[in-house]
Amino acid sequence: MVSKDLTLDERVCWSGLQARRVIPEMTSAFPFVKATRDDGSAIAFDAYGAPVEGTNGCINLAVDLKRGAATLADEAALTKSGDAVYGSLDIWLWRPEPWPEGLRGRLVIETPPEISVSLPFSRDAEGAYSVPYSAWKMMARAAIGKLTLETIDVAGAKIDVALLPNAAPNTTRPGIRRFLEGAATAVATLDGKMPAGRVQVLLRPGGGGWRSDPVRFGMAMRGGGSTVMMLVSSAATDAQLYGEWIGVHELSHLWLPPIDQEASWLPEGFASYYQCVLRSRVGMYDEKSAWDELLSGFDRGRSQAGRLPLKSAQRPSFMHIYWGGAAIMLKLDVDLRKGGSSLDAVVAKTRREHPADDDDPSLDELIARLSKAAGKDLKTSIDAWLEVPFPDTSAELKDLGVVRRGGKIFLDDSAPLAKARVGIAGKR
Repeated sequence: MVSKDLTLDERVCWSGLQARRVIPEMTSAFPFVKATRDDGSAIAFDAYGAPVEGTNGCINLAVDLKRGAATLADEAALTKSGDAVYGSLDIWLWRPEPWPEGLRGRLVIETPPEISVSLPFSRDAEGAYSVPYSAWKMMARAAIGKLTLETIDVAGAKIDVALLPNAAPNTTRPGIRRFLEGAATAVATLDGKMPAGRVQVLLRPGGGGWRSDPVRFGMAMRGGGSTVMMLVSSAATDAQLYGEWIGVHELSHLWLPPIDQEASWLPEGFASYYQCVLRSRVGMYDEKSAWDELLSGFDRGRSQAGRLPLKSAQRPSFMHIYWGGAAIMLKLDVDLRKGGSSLDAVVAKTRREHPADDDDPSLDELIARLSKAAGKDLKTSIDAWLEVPFPDTSAELKDLGVVRRGGKIFLDDSAPLAKARVGIAGKR
């Protein structure tokens, strides 16, 4: 039960488990949580959580979300946004310890009329939330409070949008809808539908500042389901949001499972490549602009790379990682299209064959899956491209008919792979 003052009263029960305690992933939750037995007696926390001895399989937690958000003010834990709080589920979605593999849960939430909840979970036929194993295993976010909610049906997916207080004050709901519908339609061009049947989208205040981008930052998450969070500039208008790149970038991430940070070149390169070519496919800008943006990204990545091999690039070398990875995606796509396939087809097939929320393969496992879908070994080429500071795409661009002269892009329709170029970034 969530109260008007954003106190969350929980009753946590478990069955078939020999739990010693119930614990949060973040011990920073302890100062804002009280635990009691059914008889009202208090349960003192130990170093890990609340011992369950004498609780008959259930424990009661009272979580002061508003006080926690005001005190922590932590983007990764809990923070306040007007009359709502935003943050990690780890503050209040506690789990039994030991942690059983494949743990699943069922969550029922009651709220007063003025309070809304946005969660990554899907609902069952009775309206309860189904909590998958990934909710405890991977990053996830929730918003609770006075939210503006809307569900958008687009490209075979339901996008559950939560607009937090003070977010996007210069936009309209039709403008937000057009922005997200456009981004989802672009991402769905890989095989005609979105990579996930349901997506939680959280739109948060992004402030002002020196940057003119309508969306300041975004993040894709897979804990409990597919989630995209975006910080929207306070100055953003409907016209500026439609066709901006971060929405397409973050939704593109949902085609791939989460990968370890040390292999960021793959997911970030993938999303950076597709943020360019997908927007031209749906007419957000023209094909020349797509190639210009992609090549400009390559320039930034190449200038940051120096002599460091791409496989060794670490944050904060974002340009090296993102655009070096995007160069690998272009090389893969061209090679696959020469054989009658495409990166679109290979990634879409792989995603459909591995749809589980808690899917988190290693880098080698994911490349093996992609190779299987492609019907050819991809690892040998990828390994070679990772050994150099920045993969050379000059041969691919020449064959595609992408020419840059005097700072301008020209498209040569007589090039041997001109049809493949149109398949990559041409309007559909």
